[in-house]
Formats: sequence, structure tokens, C-alpha cells
Amino acid sequence: MNLHGYDWPQGGTKQIAYVDGQNHVMELLLGYGDPWQSADLTALTGAPLASCSALAGYAWSAGGTKQVVYSDQQSHIIELFVARESQWQWVDLTMITGASPASGSALAGYPWSLGSTKQVAYVDGQGHVIELFVARGSPWQWVDLTALTGASLLHQQPLTGYSWVWGATKQVAYVDDQGEVIELRSGLNDQWHCFNLTARMRREAAQKT
Repeated sequence: MNLHGYDWPQGGTKQIAYVDGQNHVMELLLGYGDPWQSADLTALTGAPLASCSALAGYAWSAGGTKQVVYSDQQSHIIELFVARESQWQWVDLTMITGASPASGSALAGYPWSLGSTKQVAYVDGQGHVIELFVARGSPWQWVDLTALTGASLLHQQPLTGYSWVWGATKQVAYVDDQGEVIELRSGLNDQWHCFNLTARMRREAAQKT
């Protein structure tokens, strides 16, 4: 079972999301001073069943929401989301963007405060890293980060995505098909760039000897 726990400051809660044995997305929720609660987000929203246990949950301060993303049994990326004092909803991000279907369990979702965006990174059937992203008040978009940067392919390994406040960047990192650690990185109003961190460490180590 894959668990994802995170804080939601706007709602004053902490929560753990996971996929149960019926392929339903479940949430365990706790507000300060309250007892733990459980919610079947699939049953609440009527969203498609998950294809595997891989999912990501995170808070988005720019939109005031929390969300859980996963891949359904049609290889579409699904987002479940809710704002405070609202009902859970769902959207098929693959359908509304026309992005490539997902393949495997490599999936990450995270906010980028500097860009006021939220994004989901995953791998498609060609081993390309795909990013879905949205800013508040704008439509979802997608981009093929592998095609943009010429990065190496990823078929089996997981990936991670996160923002870096000090460096004013967002990045996706993964271990490619050759076992090398790759970082894809972009700054505000900047192009995406690819860095082979394993090769860089080898060069730096060689220079020291």
C-alpha cells in the first residue's frame, strides 16, 4: 500500500490518502482537537477507480484547496480536490488537456508558490516525463519535459517533484533507465533544463583525485 500524508493549512487539518483493496481512494482526516475521520473519496465523488496504489496528495495555497491525484484504469490522470466548506469534486486531467496517458506508477503532485501553480508529473508509455500544470483562474496545460529537454527515458523507476524556495525553481527528479539520477528544473519565466546529477558527481569526484 502506498500512503501519502500532508498538511492542509487552509482547512486546519492533516490527512493521509491511500488506495484500498477495492481501488477506492481513501482519506484519513484529523482536525486539531477532533477525532480521526475516514472518507471514501471515490464513493463521495463518483470518480474512476484507481489502477494501482500510486497517488499524491498536497495542499495548494494559491487556490485554497487540497487535492489527491492518481492514475485510473484507463491510464488517465485523475484529480480529486476540495476547498474549505465545499464538497469534493473530481476532474480527468488527461481528458481536459489531451496529454499522453500514464504508464506505471511514477507519479508526483506538488504546489509551486512562486509561480502560483500546482502541477502533476508522471511518465507516459514512451518513457517520457509529462507535466500537467495550472495557475489559478487559468486552464490546465501539459508539456512533455523529456521532449523539451532531451532528457533520458524513464520506464520503471518512481519520480519526485517539488519546489525550491531559495532557488526560485520547481523540479522533477528520477532515476533513468541507465540508473542515473536526472533532475529537470525550471525557474519563473525560464526554460526547462536537464541535469544528470550522477554524471556531475562523477566529474567532481574525478577532479578531486
